[in-house]
Amino acid sequence: MPGVLGIGLGRLGYSLSIIVFSPIGGVLVERYSVRRILILCSLARVLVWSIILPLTFWLGGGWAVFPYLFAAIMFVDGAIVSLNALVDVDEAGIDLIASQYDISVTDSLRNRINAKFEAIFSFTGVVVAPLIAALGVSSSNIIEFSPAVILAMISLSISLPSIYSACIYFLFLPSISKDRLAPPIHHKLRECTQKFMQDFREGVQVAHGNPSIRWRIIFYSLERALIDAVVIVICTEYAMRILAKGDLAWGALYTTLLIALIRIGSIIASWAMHRYWKASAHGEGKYRYYKVVFPVAFARIT
Repeated sequence: MPGVLGIGLGRLGYSLSIIVFSPIGGVLVERYSVRRILILCSLARVLVWSIILPLTFWLGGGWAVFPYLFAAIMFVDGAIVSLNALVDVDEAGIDLIASQYDISVTDSLRNRINAKFEAIFSFTGVVVAPLIAALGVSSSNIIEFSPAVILAMISLSISLPSIYSACIYFLFLPSISKDRLAPPIHHKLRECTQKFMQDFREGVQVAHGNPSIRWRIIFYSLERALIDAVVIVICTEYAMRILAKGDLAWGALYTTLLIALIRIGSIIASWAMHRYWKASAHGEGKYRYYKVVFPVAFARIT
């Protein structure tokens, strides 16, 4: 895909989709089983990346128009991720999971689960991704990195983990009874729309009326946008253009190594959060902005 244009358009489509579908997803996830959402979202990503992506390239006229079609694919993927992220551990999905499975979650337990999740996630970025990229470099003399090969690598890198995740959810997350879910929206279209908009407005009012929630959303959005720009655009372009001089195999390796440095910061943050962060009895941090500043400060050490 042509450099910054493809990366920028793809990320634009993805980010717009997150903005559009995250509030909608927040209304829907309470009415459906977490297990079903996780399985269907994982399989949907397999469909997008292993079937729709290759067909789009082969039927869409090659690299010339592919960046624009890729933006549309990323928009669809963003819709899937926005729904999936709401019930995943790293986006505070532990509370929704706990409510559906009748599990009591304390601040200590939530902190421990989030720390372990972040540590495992960061480990893959520090160790697994560079190893795969190094394998690509070692095989670059054997395999010609044509567009078909690149697309195959992209498809496999997302589809295989998604299939694995779907299997884990299917095998180890038990089914739950419907009485643990919020009442489903299955009336007439007009009533369904009115109920949906009512729930949506209530959520917006709660988020806007609570300064703690409002500023957390703003702070998290800005921090996420900054990190995405660094990881997806700056690291990739610097690795490809400056370090690798246009060599795709070496560029991928350098990119994963740069991202690994960022993940080291995340490992330090997860350890520090688990080791030092303590919530008081009434659920607030010791200092006024303690919970907001603490993880970011440790995450940026490296």
